[in-house]
Amino acid sequence: MLRGHQGAVDAVAFSPDSLRVATASGDGTACVWTLDGKLVATLTGHNGRVFAVAFSPDGRHIVTGSQDNTARIWTVDGAPVVTLHKHSDLINAVAYSPDGKHIVTASRDGTMFLWTTDGASTGTIHHGMGLQSVAFSPDGSEMATASSYNAMFSTLEGVLIGTYRGYVLPVNAVAFSPDGTAIATASANGAHVWKGAESLMITPPDAVDSVAFSPDGTLVATASYSHKGARVWALGKGMHSYYQGHEALVSSVAFSPDGKRLASCAYDGTTHIWPVDGGRAVTVLKGHASWVNSVAFSPDGKHIVTASEDGTARFWSTSGRLVTTYFAHEEALTAVDFSPDGKYIVTASKDMTAHISTPRGHIVMVLRGHDDRVRAAAFSPGGKRVVTGSDDGTARVWNFHGHQLSVLRGHVIGWEAWLSPPMASASPPRRTTGPPGSGPGTVRSWPS
Repeated sequence: MLRGHQGAVDAVAFSPDSLRVATASGDGTACVWTLDGKLVATLTGHNGRVFAVAFSPDGRHIVTGSQDNTARIWTVDGAPVVTLHKHSDLINAVAYSPDGKHIVTASRDGTMFLWTTDGASTGTIHHGMGLQSVAFSPDGSEMATASSYNAMFSTLEGVLIGTYRGYVLPVNAVAFSPDGTAIATASANGAHVWKGAESLMITPPDAVDSVAFSPDGTLVATASYSHKGARVWALGKGMHSYYQGHEALVSSVAFSPDGKRLASCAYDGTTHIWPVDGGRAVTVLKGHASWVNSVAFSPDGKHIVTASEDGTARFWSTSGRLVTTYFAHEEALTAVDFSPDGKYIVTASKDMTAHISTPRGHIVMVLRGHDDRVRAAAFSPGGKRVVTGSDDGTARVWNFHGHQLSVLRGHVIGWEAWLSPPMASASPPRRTTGPPGSGPGTVRSWPS
């Protein structure tokens, strides 16, 4: 065990011969250690937290990146060599080229600088805000960077080779097409429709929070963080309709079973029902005391259920009449779904439970077992099972008796959305960059 830092350790790197370890810390220093825990050198000089550290290929030098907006080159025994000044924000990634002749630094200011080992800047790449990581190709001819928005590949001269977009950001919502051959995803990179590994971007690259297929699979509805409306897109043709009328951002959208109407719920506490072909809202549902997180049509299209941050679910006629208010949860509701026969409703809540109830508010079963808030809930196509997704990183499958049938593990962060039926009937989309099936921004599919 390596002890000596007075703050959190933010990064660690092995020397090329694997005999030493370098650590970067929140105490403003980097340290060099032997594998048996002996402190060899303390690199002192940064005026802020040290976020990144890397050895040169020959093991004789170390580069560090810091909160003080500088990178510094040191000898392995702790003597400062040169300070690299150019960034205007903290540096959170550093790397040596394989031949040891260049260093690359990546900063939260959205730039990446290429340097010689004597401190001369030889190139600049403007990536965009939120640079997180940087790496050289094995032959040293290219560099890859990852940010909050994309992954970019460039030459050492700063010439952009390509940009990969897709699942670099967390996925906020996902839905299967009615025939099960495609998946629609919503993320901060926009909405995409996937068939296998191929994707079609259907919206501009803004933050999309919700996505839904029309019953015939030809249209996709989206709700975005960038405006107060809902949009419907014709696949391969562009925007079909744009609905405005909410006084705050739209959180979720749902098509009616006949595909002629769209319901949108929003942070203004209302739900609007719109004609899919365009026009003004047919009905506005008002009554929740806080924003509405989720909305679903009954299978016969005659009713709507809404789930709200106010801790209630409300059952309405599509004409706007409030039929029932469900008060059983102890905290905010995050999701709601009808059973395929319309006889039951499942609600998910921040109180770590999901409830199965009748539309009139009678509790059938309380599903307990998650260790954090439940973000998503849906009935299986046959209506005999319920699946829930939680911030505890698991999805769980239940029967109507409240028995937990299985626990699906694999995600490393909480669930934002669950697959709309039919479940797991198509191959999941694959990431365009990074290891498949892990980390934020991935979609997983399990056998039903």
